[in-house]
Amino acid sequence: MPRRPAVYVACILGRIKLTFISHMKNALVMVAATVFLAGCGATTMTRSGPRAASRDPNCDFDILTAYPAGYAEIAGIDIEPGVNTAFTTLPDLKRHIRPYVCEVGGDVAVARANGSGMYIKATVLKQLPGRSAPPPRANAASSGGCQYDSQCKGDRVCEAGRCVTPG
Repeated sequence: MPRRPAVYVACILGRIKLTFISHMKNALVMVAATVFLAGCGATTMTRSGPRAASRDPNCDFDILTAYPAGYAEIAGIDIEPGVNTAFTTLPDLKRHIRPYVCEVGGDVAVARANGSGMYIKATVLKQLPGRSAPPPRANAASSGGCQYDSQCKGDRVCEAGRCVTPG
């Protein structure tokens, strides 16, 4: 007995529907994974310049926004902003990068912010041997305040280490 065309159509439509649902599930899994991973952020460090001995994992170091004289670059730290890695203050950044700076034996980290005011890079420096450069002075930036207007968000300006609205 020959099969009826309606049965063939139902089979074909059923397969198309199952294939479509399978592809949609895969697409939703990919979207969910992308959103999840985008929120994670990552921090990487690349060594450069002369090697230095590691320091205690909780070592103290200065964090600046300008390069001091008498220091050599020994590493670069890249921070991909995410849920736990979006830093807008120097003290928060310092806490996050401390293990990296101490691992490479750094004395100073110079922070770099993006256009949104998030710190996304830091350069780790080591004082050059035989150089009598004074240690970096504590400034408003190393205590968590601003040093330049460009470190303040929007139309705010830096006054006495604090971002304030002008006028």
